[in-house]
Amino acid sequence: MLSAKEKLELWENLKILSFTRAFSSLCSLSLMVLLMRVQMNVLARHVYINTARDISVMRPVDQRGGLSMKFQQSYLAFAEYLPHEGLHKLIKDIKSAVEEVLGVKTLRESCSVEDLRQIFASIMKGLRFNKTTWLVYMLPREMKLSFELLSKSMSVDGTAYANEYLSFQNDERMQHILEETRAILDSKEFEEILVLSVAIMIDQVAVGFEDLYQGWKTTSIPLAKLIPHVAHSAESLLDQPDNNRFIQNVINNPELQSFCAMVYAAGEHQID
Repeated sequence: MLSAKEKLELWENLKILSFTRAFSSLCSLSLMVLLMRVQMNVLARHVYINTARDISVMRPVDQRGGLSMKFQQSYLAFAEYLPHEGLHKLIKDIKSAVEEVLGVKTLRESCSVEDLRQIFASIMKGLRFNKTTWLVYMLPREMKLSFELLSKSMSVDGTAYANEYLSFQNDERMQHILEETRAILDSKEFEEILVLSVAIMIDQVAVGFEDLYQGWKTTSIPLAKLIPHVAHSAESLLDQPDNNRFIQNVINNPELQSFCAMVYAAGEHQID
């Protein structure tokens, strides 16, 4: 039989873990959507430039220096770093932010939908304040990918690579495109779009809680009673990968579309 103190500690841990789980799903989903959008636009621009250059000088097909399919697949495989390695650090940092925000909130404290919005917004604010760069979650420090990540990528046939790591240290073209990608992901414009994307998802999560509050015919619920519903919201964020409403709302945002257009048209030289 647990003592009253032990029960309280258990509920406090559940509070931290539930909000950590929910916000980790929300933030990682936002990062993944934006990372892939950046990669696709950077790659599309380079493919277009290389193709246009080859055509302009009338090079024979067998002498064209465009980006090979293997090169394109290898570049896109870097997106595997976030869900398989970067996510561990992201969750750790999010948990620290959650502890700062919710450590002062008691289980009996009443929460409205707007209070929940503010809690999630404060977690994002704490994460932004404590992290050094978003890059640590999205791309490896070195110009190489492990065989394990390559084999997990849907775009790369892992059997084509015999070494434990696929290194691009001597590949100037890959180094250039990765450094360009790093510059974009480390820009203030990217962070602004990320903050906006997270806010869009927070609003969508809040809509689900509005239905919950209406069902209970109340505008305020004790925090302890919300914990299982907060934990469950993480599942709804990742439901229906082919038709995810959270992703669609982010993708359809005009500011993200403008950012992607800037990435495609301008590249690293126009992004601070």
